[in-house]
Amino acid sequence: MWVYPPCVETLHATSLQPFACSLLLLIMPEENFYVISYDISENKRRTKIHKCLKSYGEWKQFSVFECRLTATQYQKLRHRLDKLIKPAEDSILFYRLGQCCQRHVERIGCAAPRQDDVFLV
Repeated sequence: MWVYPPCVETLHATSLQPFACSLLLLIMPEENFYVISYDISENKRRTKIHKCLKSYGEWKQFSVFECRLTATQYQKLRHRLDKLIKPAEDSILFYRLGQCCQRHVERIGCAAPRQDDVFLV
């Protein structure tokens, strides 16, 4: 799935339209916004799931990540997670949110979990 930016519509009168559209297809894959939560029973497996998700998105709460993923990235992530979990014991939920829903995310209470691997000098 690919998305054209609004400015592409202005290219209709030019002879560059086919080239510009082809170029945009290559460089602008559509990203979807996902909220991913997990309930993993074993500590070792939970740590592996956390590290995997951390490489794709931002840790928001103890078992919750936010990720912006292309279709290819989403499939790779699902494949990696499928290999890590025990389906009879573990659960991972994927919520895909559209643009309108993303603008209405609110937080109350304490701040997000601290990332111990980030240092400011």
